[in-house]
Amino acid sequence: MDCPTVLDRLSDLPWDILDNILGHLPIKDAVRTSVLSRKWRYKWIDLSKLVVDDSCGATTSMDMDKEWNQLAKVVYNVLLAHRGQIDKFMLSTLCAGHGNDVDYWIAFLSRNGIKELILDFNYMYEYELPSSLFSCQQLSCLYITDCSVITPHTFNGFSNLVSLQLQRCRVLSAVLENLISSCPILEALVLLDLDDIGLSDVGDLGYLNICAPNLKYLHIEGKFMSIHLEHSLRLTELSLKMAANWNMAHDTAPFLGFVSHLERLSLCGHLLRGFPVGCDNLKVLELSEVHFDELDEISVFLSLLRSSSNLKSLSLSASGPFQQDVYKLMTTQNQLSYCFNQLQIVKINISVCGPEEEEIQCWRSDLEFIKLLLACSPILEKMLVDYKHPEECDIWFMRKLLSFKRPSAQLIFKYTSSPNPEIYSPPLYIYHGWD
Repeated sequence: MDCPTVLDRLSDLPWDILDNILGHLPIKDAVRTSVLSRKWRYKWIDLSKLVVDDSCGATTSMDMDKEWNQLAKVVYNVLLAHRGQIDKFMLSTLCAGHGNDVDYWIAFLSRNGIKELILDFNYMYEYELPSSLFSCQQLSCLYITDCSVITPHTFNGFSNLVSLQLQRCRVLSAVLENLISSCPILEALVLLDLDDIGLSDVGDLGYLNICAPNLKYLHIEGKFMSIHLEHSLRLTELSLKMAANWNMAHDTAPFLGFVSHLERLSLCGHLLRGFPVGCDNLKVLELSEVHFDELDEISVFLSLLRSSSNLKSLSLSASGPFQQDVYKLMTTQNQLSYCFNQLQIVKINISVCGPEEEEIQCWRSDLEFIKLLLACSPILEKMLVDYKHPEECDIWFMRKLLSFKRPSAQLIFKYTSSPNPEIYSPPLYIYHGWD
């Protein structure tokens, strides 16, 4: 009796689909698919996307040098056997690697038109990016973590770079400014914690001038003293998480030109002071560490909300002791001046620690704000309130919430509480260019 024919649908998939599937595997696992069948024996040598991580160097030894040597052998063998174009290359490792090996790999990739490059060395600060990287004119995405960045004198810019992310990298501000301005079509820029390891020039610590006329997304975290934007009129998404001593009021002018175009905004609460309002196109607002005991901060916050008539999503984490002036400001708000006709999702986290009587006082301002949102958001679909407080305040707080009029019977209202009064910060949106 003949055995039924088993269809191999996976092997018969178009190559672009198989290439995408295998490209999401670490290269060591992608190579192992060669044992599946004769059809699969050489598929890995044509992959356009190579992912190298610590699984490539996994050994039973705890010797980091041995692990790196094993990883390096895998990479060398793959690159030697590879044929065709390598569009994307990602190296992510905890090993204390040898810079010479990485230099050779980058030089090879630079000669083969690499388009997307991710180097994540996890605190391997001693590695300095080689000059060959800066000759990769086909690069569209460049993500670098824990490296030293020094551009060579022959660097003429990245004419095709669309997305740039630097995290915990050692770089002088003049070098960084030159790198950014040398990318004429740059659309997404992410700078994370560069200041901790020396973002400075002599006498110019923490000042950064960004010249990127096509920039659409900007995410910065760190201790910069000042940020200036030039000609960034296309910016639609802004995420800033700066040091507490950074005062937006000193740098309002550079933001006035583009703030009306923003569609997504993520800020720390103290950055509200001096922030220009008038965000008519704002759809997503994420605020962390808002101080409900700071009158200036709350005044700007309310003004920002009043000007954001197209807001669809609001995330807020708030803390602070009771302040009579803030409470009076909340209770005197004219509901007719607020119009959240597009608001659908609200996430609020409240955190204050103290005795029960003091706790109840503290939440009066927060409750007035929740009441305002419920009254002015006719199509609100979901409200999530996370209240961190001593357990004995639970019943009092829930009674108040229950007494508020809801805009619709369809509203999903979820309340959670925790006795742990840690301040919560909603995650800031981070651009992802890697598929």
